[in-house]
Amino acid sequence: MKPHNDTLFQEPKAAQAAAFMLYKANGKLEVLKLVKLMYLAERESFSRFGEGLTGDALVSMPHGPVLSMTLDFINGNMGYRPRRQDACFARPKYDSDA
Repeated sequence: MKPHNDTLFQEPKAAQAAAFMLYKANGKLEVLKLVKLMYLAERESFSRFGEGLTGDALVSMPHGPVLSMTLDFINGNMGYRPRRQDACFARPKYDSDA
């Protein structure tokens, strides 16, 4: 089954998943390892249940795949982010636009 999720990102579920992973690791995990474990859990959820845990987008990054918004929240980048379906139709603004 191809991972596809039309639900919105659910921050509380991501926080719960991160807390569980940290609990299992006795409270110590490098950020990269935590994000990778959460990615694997999201993929396993898609495989077993046909839906993800957090509603986050799976994206490719230079150090491998991650959960997009989860990584942003961990890194403190919590600004506004449009929903994926809205972002597809967003038109870039140019200086010449009135």
